Amino acid sequence: MPCLLGLAVAVVACDSSVTKPSGSSASVGAGGASSGTASSNASAGTGGAPNPCAGPGTPGSSIYMGDQIVLFGLESDGTDLYEAHTTFTFGGGGAPAVVTRRPVGGGSTNELANDAAGGLAIVGSSVYYASSAAEIRVVPKTGGPPTTFASDASSVSLVASDGTSVCWVSQGASGWSILCGLAAGGPVAIVLSGAAPVSALQVVAGDVFAVQSSKNVYSLLRIAATGGAAATVATADSQWFYVRGSVAVFWNEGQLWKVPTTGGAPTNLGAMRSDGPGQLVADDKCVYWPSGEVVKAVALAGKTPPTDFAMPEYPAEGIVQDENAIYAIESGSTGVDTGPPLFIERLPKAR
Repeated sequence: MPCLLGLAVAVVACDSSVTKPSGSSASVGAGGASSGTASSNASAGTGGAPNPCAGPGTPGSSIYMGDQIVLFGLESDGTDLYEAHTTFTFGGGGAPAVVTRRPVGGGSTNELANDAAGGLAIVGSSVYYASSAAEIRVVPKTGGPPTTFASDASSVSLVASDGTSVCWVSQGASGWSILCGLAAGGPVAIVLSGAAPVSALQVVAGDVFAVQSSKNVYSLLRIAATGGAAATVATADSQWFYVRGSVAVFWNEGQLWKVPTTGGAPTNLGAMRSDGPGQLVADDKCVYWPSGEVVKAVALAGKTPPTDFAMPEYPAEGIVQDENAIYAIESGSTGVDTGPPLFIERLPKAR
């Protein structure tokens, strides 16, 4: 199985300890191959109306990335996919980790950097990434020499941005830290230090949202990108949270919930978690997640049952999105000597 590391919401295993969902606003210091598409529940909206989250009914398109890929980060700007990955080799070691760009529909790959060591984020015409030199570096989307954005960035796993601030998670002897700096330049601020493990990171409209774990309880924290006190948005028994606008969605006790990012009482969205890693993404209308052989979706506003959004060629092990499509990260059938290949399948949204 390929390793999937350092995505916007990290693709790793979940635990099974159970806690009640809680919200709080108190400041307590957040191509080539193609596949079919699923059609079940496509018209299962309230009163028989079409489900707003049903897929378009057209096949997806797959991009073959290679065998034994270790994926650190994957982002889309709607035109191109940007990847940070390396290739594991049997017998020890691996190829240099690279940052690449390729069209979302498949095509030639352009190497932007060959010293990646963690996640990446897109800001305007640039890509920010964690480098093997313990730095956050920036490289133009069109290519060119990388330059240093921030130094002393050791063991970086996650990088995220809202287009204004660039933030990253760094692990050191004193614990986990989150650091942020303006993409335009300036000083770097430590917004959280000496922390418990951080498994997910987003930056939304000037706020950092981070998932921390302690004794199998996961907390979504909200912190200003300029620093300050952390507020707990919600806690759950699963690490899978996703923030869209002023709402966070998350799993707890096998059910899907949403809560205002300012805290408050969670609302049950009427979806159950079954097979699959549990990772979530959301746009302004729908929440999406891989579940066994399908990618499922449910309306962010609630009021409609979940639907099968699409059926990838292989079960998805993780997903990312842009406004036009879901990108399923899939492991194909096992090769004889090379290990399982990795595919990225583009699943268009209906709108």
